[in-house]
Amino acid sequence: MMMGSHYCVSANQCFFIRTFSSFSFNLDLQHFLELMRNRDVEGALKFARKELASHGNELPVLENERLLSAMGLIAYDDVSASPASHLLDEKHRSELAELVINGSQFSSEVTRNKYIFWF
Repeated sequence: MMMGSHYCVSANQCFFIRTFSSFSFNLDLQHFLELMRNRDVEGALKFARKELASHGNELPVLENERLLSAMGLIAYDDVSASPASHLLDEKHRSELAELVINGSQFSSEVTRNKYIFWF
């Protein structure tokens, strides 16, 4: 079974790859947003080229739209004036924290029940 550029041998493995990819993207996006919050535009651009670009064209539409919105922050001296300033809200951080907590609980459940997602 093909999923983007990844080969999956089972539906469970594809689910795990999709979940990890989304989780990884969200962490990378938050890192970029924190750099922009601190007005480290040079650092944000370097990070975007190295890390965010690695997610490539495999992003779902909503994540791709969030990435494009976040990149638009670079054009503003005052990021709070950007149409994407909502990405800098505490709500966004809280949502990511919830994903991290749920992801760690999911990982613990997988380990506890000895589910095998790889091969």
